[in-house]
Amino acid sequence: MEKDEFIEKAKQRILERFGEQISHPTLRGRLGFDDALNLAIVKIINADSMNSNEFDFCVERLLALIPTSWYDDEFKQALQDASWYETNIVPSYNCGVMIDVTIMNEGERTVLNTDWTEVLKAVMDLLERRSLLLVKERTQVISEGKPESNEEE
Repeated sequence: MEKDEFIEKAKQRILERFGEQISHPTLRGRLGFDDALNLAIVKIINADSMNSNEFDFCVERLLALIPTSWYDDEFKQALQDASWYETNIVPSYNCGVMIDVTIMNEGERTVLNTDWTEVLKAVMDLLERRSLLLVKERTQVISEGKPESNEEE
């Protein structure tokens, strides 16, 4: 019985302390979305030691962080321009020996290629249009006292 009472008291304390947050759950302000974007961009900027696959993966992750509700027509067009389909002809082999084309048709493989540098530029342009890259803060300078004048009286 003591264990059940302890659990009930713990539940009651939790509800008293976090009741508003539990009854109205929201993720706004809790995920640190701007920090996630910042870390993804910093990872790409520090890509000196990365090979091209790691760079591509980092840009792809940054693209995955962007909500689709942010996509505008210019961004969608830039993404389309950064990707293209390419058909590669794959020769047929049998036991390591290439088979003559007249005997057997070569296989065709359609592959989607993406220029991840262009995707990165498109993402950065989108963030700039949404004013998320540079935050201009206004500061007000208040001086105390009478300003000094250079005129002699």
